[in-house]
Formats: sequence, C-alpha cells, structure tokens
Amino acid sequence: MTPPASSPDGDLTVAFERISPDSILSTVRFLANQKTRRYASHGAAAAAAFITTRLENLGIPVEPHDVTVSERVVAAVDGPLGNPAGSTTWHDRQSVVITNVLGDLSRSAPGKNSLIICAHYDSRGEDGSDTAPGADDNASGVAVLLEAARVLVATGCDRA
Repeated sequence: MTPPASSPDGDLTVAFERISPDSILSTVRFLANQKTRRYASHGAAAAAAFITTRLENLGIPVEPHDVTVSERVVAAVDGPLGNPAGSTTWHDRQSVVITNVLGDLSRSAPGKNSLIICAHYDSRGEDGSDTAPGADDNASGVAVLLEAARVLVATGCDRA
C-alpha cells in the first residue's frame, strides 16, 4: 500500500503506517464468528461488549445509548408458487431496544472541530432470518472504525 501525502491537519503518512491489517482481520473474524448480530440478539450484545472493551482499552470514554424502535414482525411470506403476486402477513408492531456504542475522543479537546466516524455493528440475513454473521454487514466497517480509533489515539489525535 502506498501511504497518502501529508495534509495540513497532520502527517497522514505516520497514521497510515500504523494501520494493522491483522488487527482489522481479527475484528472481522470475531464479529463474523457470531451466528448473528441481529439487534437484541446475544451476538449483538457480544459485539457491543467487544467494541466497548476495545475503545475503553484505548482510553476512549464510552457511553451506551439505548434507542427504542418499533418494528413489524413477519409472520408468513407467500412465495411465487402459493401466491404468484406474493404477499406478506405481519404481526403487530413490537418495541425493541437497540444499544448504540458511543466512543468520544473530543472530550480531551473541547472547542475543536469534531470528526464523526460511525459504523453499525448489527447484521441481518438477506432473507430476514436470524442467521447473519455479516462480515460485510458490517463487521468490516466496525473493524476499520476500531482500527481508526486505535491509530488516532496512537498518533495523538485529539479530535474524533
């Protein structure tokens, strides 16, 4: 890989050289090893705990942020053979609590501009099933986010 040129905000070459592909791959493997990370699942809770621990180990303050959402639950889907037009039967809505994990480096430099880096850690099967290890949905995004956090801390960046 060729590092990018320096920028007015600091030496990106130094940051680029600190990126660890092994660290990124390790995170993807851990997250994708969960049967699912569908919200409100044990896999999602394990992912949130993993992310929290990684950020806290970097010295980044972490806060959980719970959000209650309402979802419609699929009871049955008629396929092309039973119903060529296809139809979906829905249960009533139910409330589900989703926990966001917020890590904040900006507290160390109040008043500076902030850079927000985010990724979703939940996953869902293409068919809506509970089997969804999600390496590309979105373990890879979380892995890059955690690696970026590690590099920002290691290079002394005080805004994120």
